[in-house]
Amino acid sequence: KSDEYQEALEFAPDVVYIKLGTNDSKQQNRIYLDSDFENDYKELIQSFKEKNNEVRVVLLLPVPSFLNDSTSIWNPIIKNKIIPLTQKVAFDTKSEVIDLYQLFAGEPNMFPDTIHPSSLGATRIAKRVYEDVVLNVVDSQQRFDISKAEDVKTSNFHGFIKTDFNCLTFL
Repeated sequence: KSDEYQEALEFAPDVVYIKLGTNDSKQQNRIYLDSDFENDYKELIQSFKEKNNEVRVVLLLPVPSFLNDSTSIWNPIIKNKIIPLTQKVAFDTKSEVIDLYQLFAGEPNMFPDTIHPSSLGATRIAKRVYEDVVLNVVDSQQRFDISKAEDVKTSNFHGFIKTDFNCLTFL
């Protein structure tokens, strides 16, 4: 309902980066993880696709929390609940994923208050997103010609499309 959200929709971007989940790990918000998180995330993505059906959606996995208060932003919830849910949303909506969690795993020094990245941490995030924007992304179907493969099966592998097949010939 915010003005910023409405402006983003009206802009009809070609690329959307979405990072959700950190505040959802707070104790008072955890009750919504099983019932609302996934559906709300999908609705948000769909709202951008309705404005531009060719929009490229990239979901950013949340950064870790180094806070020791289990009622606040809590890393076990981020790691074991929110990240798998986000990966499932990415798979179901054919969105891309950038893993910010692993970018900072084991680096509490990048989080002076144990939750928010320092300026160096923010720079690291910006650099990772910049790399994603400027790199030429090649569709995985263009990398391999599986037209002559047998038993082609696709499945969800932590939010990514996994393709299993039997190769009949080598190049």
